[in-house]
Amino acid sequence: MTTDKNKQTEANKRWQEKNKERAKYLSNRSRARSFIRNMAAKEDIKEFRELLDERENTLKNLSRKKVIDMKEIFEKYGINIDWLDVLEEEGKVNLGNLDDLSIIDEINDSTDYTAYFSNDFGGGVVIEK
Repeated sequence: MTTDKNKQTEANKRWQEKNKERAKYLSNRSRARSFIRNMAAKEDIKEFRELLDERENTLKNLSRKKVIDMKEIFEKYGINIDWLDVLEEEGKVNLGNLDDLSIIDEINDSTDYTAYFSNDFGGGVVIEK
């Protein structure tokens, strides 16, 4: 049984080494939950609520900014902005063949969306969330 535990421990170490950022995220989240459940005083809880509201607003604003950025990019390249609705609803859109493929780099460099050229279904520029 100790060899099974050792194998699992080694596997855990390998995973953590390969996934440092994710492991750090999970560890921090776990510590935060534990503190809130087991140690937080009323004053802490009040402060955490304020911090959570701030963080939520920040994330909402980032999301809005990305949509604005995409709208500006679509307008710059003469793409119908109705495709943004499709992108938001389906998480992916194929814009077809475009004359200017520099849109791919602009989307990848300035948004959290991923753009690439695909040969599937007749080819075209694909954008994914």
